[in-house]
Amino acid sequence: MNKRISNIIGVKFREALFSTAIKIMLMIILIYSIAISFLPYIKKNFFNDAPVSVGCNVSLDSMEDDNFILVDYSNKCDLKVTFEDNKYFIDINSREGYDKLNYLLQKIHQINYAEFIKENKISGQQYDKLLNNNIIINDVSDEIIQVNSEVMDFLIMVTIPFYLILITLVSRIGAQVAYEKGSKVTEVILTAVSEKQLFFCNVISSMLITVVSLLIVMAPMVAAYVINDPTYTSDFSFFTTSKLIYLLIHLTFVCISLIMLSIAISSIAKQPEDANIFAILSMAPLFISYTYFMFKIDLYKGVFTILNYVPIFSAFPVVSAILNDGISITNLIFVFVSNIIFIILEYLALEKVYCSNISNI
Repeated sequence: MNKRISNIIGVKFREALFSTAIKIMLMIILIYSIAISFLPYIKKNFFNDAPVSVGCNVSLDSMEDDNFILVDYSNKCDLKVTFEDNKYFIDINSREGYDKLNYLLQKIHQINYAEFIKENKISGQQYDKLLNNNIIINDVSDEIIQVNSEVMDFLIMVTIPFYLILITLVSRIGAQVAYEKGSKVTEVILTAVSEKQLFFCNVISSMLITVVSLLIVMAPMVAAYVINDPTYTSDFSFFTTSKLIYLLIHLTFVCISLIMLSIAISSIAKQPEDANIFAILSMAPLFISYTYFMFKIDLYKGVFTILNYVPIFSAFPVVSAILNDGISITNLIFVFVSNIIFIILEYLALEKVYCSNISNI
């Protein structure tokens, strides 16, 4: 990369990063991420979340806190814990008990950890395996829908700031490209670099903004994961290193594809005010993906299976599949390879669209 290109990337990155729209968006997603990462602490101190009743056939005095009230095992309670044959059987008897299930699981995990490490000195891998085998959940309430609450809560909460990032970024990119089209500034820049190089600069600078945004979203979640105290932090224990890597790869493909589409389509605009319409068109595939995800958390099926290999359309279904272990490693690699091929072809096609329009007023 020559110095001219790196300078243009730096200038465009700083212009976008310090723009009012991006600064407000970064502030909002930071506050939102802190809120979902430390939701138990916020609920405890600001919403007066009432504790639920827990009945157990063994002593669990260490479990009683602001989230739980221990009651007699024979009484009616929100959560009933039966300990038999070194296993915990959990009955969920109410919506309130369902909402507090994650807290209960973390408490049992802590009890197991203290007991198993002290007495048996087992390894971390054995401990994790044992935890997965000695907790059995039985939902006995007809009102409660059987879902993986940890994954669904994470998906619903985290997709909102991700969606906000992309909407704001695409709108900002579209407006900037439309405003610069045929301007004196662009004419001066094009004396130093070609249209193809300018397209490349726009893509890279926009991707850097996306990276900054994702880092800001992830920082409070990483802090919550490290602290791992159910009294203060949300439970991200299901968020393994491998899943994180797969998600980052997938989201990178999605962002690159969307950014290129937004830049190319916005270059068609005749007037800067037309950029909003083109930004909406750019977001249409992502909106379809998000809508599908909200109604159905699995991958596309039937004749729509092909959409799993188009980065923008597969944005949220693939995220759901990764977190729910709903896709094999082989299929995921095939999706990633298909995404790479698609992005290369998309880049070549959209580069031509951009180059044929950016210099025209």
